[in-house]
Amino acid sequence: MKDADLDRANGQLFVADMTVEEVAGQGLGGFLVSLARSVPFAADAISFGASAILLRRTLPDMAHTRSGRSLWQDGKAGLRWFASQPTLRSFAALIASYAFCQYVVMAVLVLYVRRDLHQTATAYGVLLAVAAIGTVAGSLGAARVVPRLGAVRTVCLAGAAAGAAYLALSAGRSMVVAGLALAVECAAVNLGNVASRSLRQRLIPLEMMGRVAMTWRTVINLGIPIGALVGGILGGAIGLPQTFAVAGAAQLVFVALL
Repeated sequence: MKDADLDRANGQLFVADMTVEEVAGQGLGGFLVSLARSVPFAADAISFGASAILLRRTLPDMAHTRSGRSLWQDGKAGLRWFASQPTLRSFAALIASYAFCQYVVMAVLVLYVRRDLHQTATAYGVLLAVAAIGTVAGSLGAARVVPRLGAVRTVCLAGAAAGAAYLALSAGRSMVVAGLALAVECAAVNLGNVASRSLRQRLIPLEMMGRVAMTWRTVINLGIPIGALVGGILGGAIGLPQTFAVAGAAQLVFVALL
């Protein structure tokens, strides 16, 4: 693959993944939970079983070659290489801060929709599905935006746009405002995802990709449960719209600092 095609290919992969997961999956989930709360979980279990059967029938049998290294050794090698790269470290810190702010919002979004906006569970699922249209737009637009702005500027722009969306969500009091704000947030998140993935693939040597990616994902994922915990605490202490405002302001500060 040519380097110029990397952003386009990553954007297309994100489109395929997120269209099925967020647009179709969340919309269907909202409908199923309206039938009975247990139905989405049963459907999810069945889908995993079907996926296992399809993978077993379609993937070729590959000869497995042992590397002679343990998972622990691979993990340490990836961590050492990651720690020696200041650009990658800074980028991971920025993306982790985005994940933190995103889950401050997402952890309490369902409560906001149900309690503040007085909507049904089905409406919440539809809201997520409509907002995920931004996911497709952001992923498709990455092929044009990233080559023009560069990965770093694109990720900073995406972070600023998502932060502004959280502020808009805090100020609005309707499903229309919530849908538009979340659509902008989804577009920004996936534009940043494509840019960060492409940069990571350009910076990390192929032979280190899996080991360093393990460290990268660990750093990013640390922001998710911490953000969810903070979102729950803030939501109970100061209110849900105010929690969204804190997340938006914090994200803009993180963009400026990092």
